[in-house]
Amino acid sequence: MAVAPNKTVQNSLEALHRLRVRKVRASQEVLDHVEFLQEKGVNLKTKMGDEFWPFLEQLTAAALDLGRDDIAEECLGQLNERFPDSPRVQILFGMRREASGDLTGALKLYDAILEVDEAHAGIWKRRVAVYRQLGDTKRAAEDLCRYLDTFYTDVEGWLELADLYASRYELSAQSFLLPPLPLSPCSF
Repeated sequence: MAVAPNKTVQNSLEALHRLRVRKVRASQEVLDHVEFLQEKGVNLKTKMGDEFWPFLEQLTAAALDLGRDDIAEECLGQLNERFPDSPRVQILFGMRREASGDLTGALKLYDAILEVDEAHAGIWKRRVAVYRQLGDTKRAAEDLCRYLDTFYTDVEGWLELADLYASRYELSAQSFLLPPLPLSPCSF
């Protein structure tokens, strides 16, 4: 979605914030707003204050989604300089490896992070995504089961597991998973 011609700097900043808070991954819209703000000469670091760093994460993911390696590299450099040992930044480096097709390298990075923090939800989800990309649905399902042992209220995780079982024709396991979902705390 392109930025409308009557957009203002404030509208674009609010739109980026809204997408970030709602965790909407609208990559093209993010880049359109950023380009608009750059055309207007906005210093995003100054204008956003503390929101600048989460914004850079958002922009990195958008750039990776759209194959804009130049933007992703610039953002990753700034994030890594500011937060050199951050698992969140490491996830973005793993996503960069995924985007470039280095799935094995991404898995190695994710494994190293899990050695330090076994309960990092984002890493488990990225591993499942990588195993799915590799076509290893068995390993993806195993990892997702381990993840759900800790994060058992993650409805999306349960739906993903049901989908994995269905893709492997394990329909008895899938039918076991789906009935409890409407009773989950997230559905009230």
